[in-house]
Amino acid sequence: MFQTLKRCVVLHARLLECGEYQEEKCTLQSCTMSCFCGQMREYRNLSIDRFDGRNLKSKCFFLSHIHEDHTVGLDRPTFLEMLQASSDVFLYCSEVTKLLLLEKPKYSHLEHYVRVLPINVPTEVSIPQQGSCKIGTVEVTLINASHCPGSVMFLFDGTEGICLYTGDFRWDSQQITNIPALHDKNGSVKHIDSLYIDTTFCHESSIYIPSREDSANAVYNLVKEWIGKGPNYVVHFKARTQYGHEHLMKEVSIKTGHKVYVSKEKCEIYKQIPGLEDIFTSDPSETPVHACKGKWPSDSLPWGKPAAELKVMVILPSTMYFTMLRNFDLSHIVIKKGFINRVCYSFHSSYTEVKDLVTYLQPKFVRPNVKPMMDDTIMKVQGRLNEFLKLKNSKTICDSQKPRLLGKLRRSKSTKKRTISENSSDSIDLNFGTPEKVYPPAKKSRIMSEAETDEDEHR
Repeated sequence: MFQTLKRCVVLHARLLECGEYQEEKCTLQSCTMSCFCGQMREYRNLSIDRFDGRNLKSKCFFLSHIHEDHTVGLDRPTFLEMLQASSDVFLYCSEVTKLLLLEKPKYSHLEHYVRVLPINVPTEVSIPQQGSCKIGTVEVTLINASHCPGSVMFLFDGTEGICLYTGDFRWDSQQITNIPALHDKNGSVKHIDSLYIDTTFCHESSIYIPSREDSANAVYNLVKEWIGKGPNYVVHFKARTQYGHEHLMKEVSIKTGHKVYVSKEKCEIYKQIPGLEDIFTSDPSETPVHACKGKWPSDSLPWGKPAAELKVMVILPSTMYFTMLRNFDLSHIVIKKGFINRVCYSFHSSYTEVKDLVTYLQPKFVRPNVKPMMDDTIMKVQGRLNEFLKLKNSKTICDSQKPRLLGKLRRSKSTKKRTISENSSDSIDLNFGTPEKVYPPAKKSRIMSEAETDEDEHR
């Protein structure tokens, strides 16, 4: 299975590198990474979230967030050589994205070329013109995308129109009306010429996804009850990505009064991110709530106590698992299996949330950035977006209009193991990097005796 996924990634990279917008080429069933080629149809001298192929001819670069399906080419010698050959070409991102980017050794050599743009502040960015001494400009506004730390949308406003590139995002429907950058001084919605939107879950199997707040409350109740049983009861957050579940862990930390244990290296990074500096600890004995790497049960895990003395509850945030359930409702935000608790938690917007954004903004054109897993071609999700444009402009979003079902597709009878990349979004729980070995529980352990039965998430 991993070889199939690896082939998917290689083919995906080749298709995008050819420089064509991937309307008909992103067709592999298992490929749900970004199908955005790096360039909008407007402002062809700039590239976003893609740093290879014809994008190397661009004169201005933007990075929406740190997940690896949005950094393709960023660590290649060809990109560095292009930057070194020019004195006025830079990579623009948010301050937190710069922090997370440069802490990775493979990107540290880019420090001289990274420029930080402020959030919610329109900023004029210079764009050198191809084969000319002239310098063009475009006004760029970064908007919080609520996907992972540092993630942003880019709103471009200039001579070629107003374009919004969402990157990966999770907005609830009420949030849409409260974004100043999307409205003029009179409060009216700005005229958006083109919208390039995250369509990871823009499919009928994901009509409704519980809000992050609802998911966080469900997890808090689980954690509170478990750790309240005694000092040997601990919680292990099994995060599927290196970054992205911070909002969930922050809410649990605040409500329980316990910090979340992570490695010393990661704790040092979190201390530099506003809002997270007091949430995490590198002392395993300080808290019963852990989000460290490693497999359970194992005496090598830094619990602060011998593993044999502990009773561990695992919190496993996921989305795709739940979209495959028939007749899912809010009572199943958490599905228990032994001591494993699958939690429906997404940092991508649902079908309804994507629809609400499109109908609210009413752009002239809307284009998908991702092929949903259930679609065989990206043209199917393009068709849905086109239908959204025909709907009446929704100036207000009503919670009562939200469907209560998450997914309506039955689970597949035949499934295969799949692995997870900690550096990518967890939209599909697939690994497009190094496969992760799965260790079964130790025979004599008292931790999670039913864990060996919980393999669906890796299939």
